[in-house]
Amino acid sequence: MLLVEARRYADEIVVGVDRASADGTVEVAKAGADRVFEFVHDDNVTSPARMAGLERASCDWILYLDDDEGMDAAFPALRDELLGIAGITHWYLPRKWLTSFNPPEYLHAEPWWPGWALRLARADTSRIWKPRDLHSGLRVIGPRGMESRTAILHYERIDHSAAVRDAKLAGYRDRGQDAGVDRYYSDDPHAPRAAVSPPPLRDPAAVLPPRPAASVDAVVDDLRNRPRFPPWGAEVSVEMPDRAKPGEILLVSARARNTGTLRWECSSSLVWPDLSLAYRVRCADGTTLPDRAERSRIGRDVLPGESMDFICKVHAPEEPGEYVLEWQMLSELEHWFDSLGSQTECCTLTVAPRNHGQGR
Repeated sequence: MLLVEARRYADEIVVGVDRASADGTVEVAKAGADRVFEFVHDDNVTSPARMAGLERASCDWILYLDDDEGMDAAFPALRDELLGIAGITHWYLPRKWLTSFNPPEYLHAEPWWPGWALRLARADTSRIWKPRDLHSGLRVIGPRGMESRTAILHYERIDHSAAVRDAKLAGYRDRGQDAGVDRYYSDDPHAPRAAVSPPPLRDPAAVLPPRPAASVDAVVDDLRNRPRFPPWGAEVSVEMPDRAKPGEILLVSARARNTGTLRWECSSSLVWPDLSLAYRVRCADGTTLPDRAERSRIGRDVLPGESMDFICKVHAPEEPGEYVLEWQMLSELEHWFDSLGSQTECCTLTVAPRNHGQGR
């Protein structure tokens, strides 16, 4: 049983239970966890429960596990080493899809192995975001680590029959889940197996030892009220010339204050988030020019409530005319902040024709 196993490496166990559950899960959770909360949702979107669990955790790190997962026997000895490495904010761990207990074996082939999953992270609400989409995974701000000496054990193929797994997959499809997930749930009798070493901690016959009952939240968490998008926010102020020649490069001073609940952290474009200050150009007739603005990237950590100064470059349009530059922060390939409720800073720019005699 997961709760019995987790006592070997967890200082605190927080369990979220679907309020619609009628199979005694909440009573099991009360007997084995430190804190229990119930939640309601719609359309089987339970992903925000991960954020709800984070908000209730009191330890410095959090390990996210589903009800059909556990850790292998190597994890307890490695735990303090992983949590003590300076600079790392989160760890990716491989997953082993178990196929049997006797002997303990897992699918040692793609796509099941190694199936890296981000599950271990600093318990910092300013660093973590969980999208609502099914199987979207966590997003954590900061340097990552990848540890192959331990693994998450996935017990679904042991706990559920092929018919139950097929029904689960059909439910994903009904809700528009990407069909790419099919390959994880399909049976392949010819897929290579490998022994789980060291053996699983989980004992199928284990029972919960007597212990004080868990603290149970009186208020049911309504996941439907939780934000659908990352809680980014910014207030931007800009000082820039109001006139330019066609194609001229202008140097602009700007300041952005972090009004969201997530921190801004210096990063490369290879990790999430890729934050910068930029602008979009709107013509006098209201049309918006294609986005070719040079990005002014975050150069240091900016906590919620703090500000950062920028020196930006503006490439004036090549065609003379009247323009408005709408300045704001953006998370590249994700959101311009105005789509999340932040106001833009609008600056007018007149691009005047060049003098015919200029340069002669």
